[in-house]
Amino acid sequence: MNTQLQQQIVTLQALRQSLLNEEPIMWDEVHAVERDLKHMEEQNELAQGVGEDKPYAAEDAAVAMMESAARRREQ
Repeated sequence: MNTQLQQQIVTLQALRQSLLNEEPIMWDEVHAVERDLKHMEEQNELAQGVGEDKPYAAEDAAVAMMESAARRREQ
């Protein structure tokens, strides 16, 4: 399955590049392919166990908000 997923990723990357080379660029199609590509890449990372150590996005946002508030207090 992983090999098939990687093949789909390569196919989507080639399609995205092809769409970006067209004139005029069809941005709706490019964005749809990029969305699918991101999903496939995330699935590939999960299959390989790469994403296990990444913090949650909500934690990143909370840390950024606290740092921003701390900077405002210092000023």
